[in-house]
Order: sequence, then structure tokens, then C-alpha cells
Amino acid sequence: MSYVDKRFNNLIRDPELYTRLNVRCGDITDMDAMFRYFTPRCKYLQQLDLTASDFDVMNFINFLDNCGRRLTHLRLRNCELVDNFVLLEISKICKNLKELDLSSCERINDKGFSYLERLNGLEHLNFSTLCIEAQRICKILQKNQRMLSSVLRTSSNKLSLLAKSFEASFDQHIGSPISLDVPVPVNRSIRPSCVFPRRDSSGGVTRSTQPPPLD
Repeated sequence: MSYVDKRFNNLIRDPELYTRLNVRCGDITDMDAMFRYFTPRCKYLQQLDLTASDFDVMNFINFLDNCGRRLTHLRLRNCELVDNFVLLEISKICKNLKELDLSSCERINDKGFSYLERLNGLEHLNFSTLCIEAQRICKILQKNQRMLSSVLRTSSNKLSLLAKSFEASFDQHIGSPISLDVPVPVNRSIRPSCVFPRRDSSGGVTRSTQPPPLD
């Protein structure tokens, strides 16, 4: 029996079993103990969901430093203690991020968002309810051209500013105008779609919803 117990214990410590970790909505009251428990097990962690969880920021950053370098998906929605410093550390550690959910993280402002310009693989960014400058969003989009849409809630005036800044920014970036189509009514989740100009085989200009190839 002791052999079976030892074998089972070794199996549940296998890091390859821990590629996804979902600890959302305060299911665990002692988050610091949770981080300590999973740190030696999450060597290959790719997806982490901490939605609406309450944790010590430094313990979270320490966990990221040990387990977050392979992360592609990180959800921190409604995490009240997540602030600009957390975003700074995420930008240093999580270079492989494709999806980041920061909605309702009210301690984050425009300065914190500037750290996301260090990432270049984002495909989806959720920042609903946050007040982020349109120019900041455009700079992030320039660095993350695969991110064709961002989920946000905004007023019609701010949306108009975002559209104009987005067009101007990308016009300067690739040398051709880009139109921004926002078919969803105001005050709902909005997914802007970009139309990129391309030249066809005959030399004419066509439009595509796909971005130019990345170098």
C-alpha cells in the first residue's frame, strides 16, 4: 500500500498535469497558501484564471516569477488589488501572453497600461470600465498587430476619439490609411474590426481584414 501511495503522490506532483489553473471568484480563501502549494507544480503553466480573487500582490508576483513565463492566458477580472505595479511585472515576466483580462481592475490607469507596450504577442485584451487614453491603446495595438479587437465599454465621444487616433496611428505606422468599423451600439462590449489596405498581383489596392504579414 505504501508503494501505491508513494506512486500516486509522485503522479499528482507531475508539472505536466498543471498547465491550467482556475481559482476564480474567491473559491479559495487563503490565496497565499494556494500560491505556495502550486508553485513547485506549475512549471509549465499556460492558463491562469484568478477572476474576483483576493490575494497579496507580492505573493502573486512571486508566483508569476516562478510559474508565469509560459503563460498565454491570464485573467485578473475584478481583482481589486491589481495595480500598475502588477502590470509592470506582468510585462517583464509574461512575454508569451496572448490573452489578458483586466476588466474592473480599478487601480490600473494609463501609466500602468503603458507597460503593456512591452508585449508583442497579445491577441485579446479586455479592459472594460477602465479609463485608458485612446493614444495609449493605439500604441499597444501597434506592438500587438494580431490583436484585432479589444473589449471595452466607453462613451460615444471617447469611441470617436479612439477611432480617429487608431486610424492616424496606423496610417503613420504602415503608410496607408485604415478604416475602423464599430457596428455595435454604444455602452455594450465593442469589438472594433480593422480593414487593412493591400496590393494585389496586378498592383491595384484591395482591402483585407487580415493585418500585413509580420517580419
